[in-house]
Amino acid sequence: MARQTESYTVNQLKEIRHAEFYPRKDSIGGWIVGDLKIPVCNDITALLFAFRHSEVSEEKEYLFWEIADRLWNKGPEESDHMMRKNKWSWKMIHEACRNKYLSIGGAGSSGKSYVIAGWCLVNWLCAPEDTMVLFTSTDLGGAKKRIWGAAMKLLQAVPWAPAKYRESIGVVAYTDGSKISDTAGIQLIASDKGTAKLGKMIGIKAARVFLCADELTDISPNVQSAAVGNLSKNPTFQMIGLGNPSSRLDPFGIFSMPKEGWESVDVLVDYEWTTRLNGKYVRISSEDSPNIDQTPNAEYPVGGYYPYLPTEGSLAEALENMGSTPEEARKSREWLRFNAAVFFDQDEEDNVYSENEIIRSGAMLRLGDDKEIHKKIHIASCDPSFSQGGDNTVLTFMDVGYDQYAQNCLKYKEHIYLYEDVTNVEEPRNLQIAKKIKKECEKRGVKPEDFGIDASGAGGGLADMIALVWSPLILRVQFGGSASDRKLKHDTSTTARDRYGNRASELFFAGKHYLMGRQLSGIPEVVVGQMCGRRYDMTKGTKGMVLHVESKRLYKARVGKSPDELDSYLVGIELARERHLFMPLNPPLKKMNQEKLDYWLSNRRSLNTYAADQVGFVGNLGA
Repeated sequence: MARQTESYTVNQLKEIRHAEFYPRKDSIGGWIVGDLKIPVCNDITALLFAFRHSEVSEEKEYLFWEIADRLWNKGPEESDHMMRKNKWSWKMIHEACRNKYLSIGGAGSSGKSYVIAGWCLVNWLCAPEDTMVLFTSTDLGGAKKRIWGAAMKLLQAVPWAPAKYRESIGVVAYTDGSKISDTAGIQLIASDKGTAKLGKMIGIKAARVFLCADELTDISPNVQSAAVGNLSKNPTFQMIGLGNPSSRLDPFGIFSMPKEGWESVDVLVDYEWTTRLNGKYVRISSEDSPNIDQTPNAEYPVGGYYPYLPTEGSLAEALENMGSTPEEARKSREWLRFNAAVFFDQDEEDNVYSENEIIRSGAMLRLGDDKEIHKKIHIASCDPSFSQGGDNTVLTFMDVGYDQYAQNCLKYKEHIYLYEDVTNVEEPRNLQIAKKIKKECEKRGVKPEDFGIDASGAGGGLADMIALVWSPLILRVQFGGSASDRKLKHDTSTTARDRYGNRASELFFAGKHYLMGRQLSGIPEVVVGQMCGRRYDMTKGTKGMVLHVESKRLYKARVGKSPDELDSYLVGIELARERHLFMPLNPPLKKMNQEKLDYWLSNRRSLNTYAADQVGFVGNLGA
């Protein structure tokens, strides 16, 4: 894993400046920048034109700093400059010139808001009539103290900018002097997790769109979905996410996820990696501040003092204020997040699952990444929606079978959302959804006996309709009532009724045992986030402590979203348990060689035992 990418050295940039990238006058008063010929104009216009049309990353990087110097670094005193050059700002601009998706995990007071605001403004100023810049933050008030405030301060230092200010509503519209554009300019969109309204952002159409998601840790996960699914379809698009790293499963963690998974990087050591969107993640640690690291380096300018960036004194004070020794303080979550900019496992004492145990179990590995399923059976499960709170009807598809250890396993493939056609007055909602479920399952080779649905409460009516239009062989799963008498594992006498306070708790905790046996894979981030976010409590029972999972209603009230994707997944696990002898096993001891695996599988009866006799499962036959 590369710790830091290469960049042009200071001396190389100086040579480039006097060669191909530096604007020079032609014989008639125009400009030449590289291969570009620019009509007669002033030097800043020539630089902006060149920046707009350049397709060479090194050239854009050089041109940005030339533009920044003219716009914001004009004062005689370097301490007055608004866009200071240091190894952090150089690194951020270097990567912004090269990546469609860029994630910057920055310590507090790293200057990332000013640098990225400047990057976005230069991209707007070079083509203001064709460009929309979007800044997202938790709320308008907070944004004015961070990214939006930085952008406005920088923009107001450009008196000739073609801008109509409406700061009270977070809008700067492009104007040609007579007309004000609705499709070009700069906008702030409040996007906190509970009240995000992204309709305006989803519908934006422009030749060039730049999205800067500030405080991505704390804003709605729908921002990334809107960016990748809608905004990215514009001819030119870039998304930059900023945040203080926290959980690997919050919106910033998901955006920053390494392409090869979290196990492929060392979050305490690595300063950058390729993300799953083929973008780049850059970590900016306060302990690597330009005010501290003054070692001569040909890659970046060093020396001097940079206002507002961390110093040895400010870091020592921060460590002291934590009320611990420096060694202990450096291991705390506060230090890792706000100073070292490190992602960590967000374990809570009252949460059932932890990010770390899920990631280390391999349960998030994608299709084709690790596990090939042998003698696989396609199954599907559904969590219906009947609430008025905006819950989704989620249909999940999985494969159950055997892995390379000859151990039964369950692989998550995909989930889709089903909606009624409100214009169809001929068919009631249940009938529409039932037909769609039948169609989607048959398209993927799922038999009715391999389909399960949460039939609790109002879900019973949809289950009846599915049985009518498809088959009565479907499995109805009840989340209400008492826990079952089923054994927790094949090698224990403890039952679910002994351990769990109700049926919902039994279904939710079932995955714990499968994680320990490394029997789950392909679980998407949205499901993992819901698994790790659900809380529980304990009461004393006759055979030890009894576990009670947080109700769906309380979870939704606390988080702001119903765990529909997770509930659909839990129905699938129960289907695999009920119909395909999917039992929790001990972790595999060793992988079978191919010859032995082929022989074992050829003599192993299929997991499809719906119409067969109930057969006991001894487990770990491949060990």
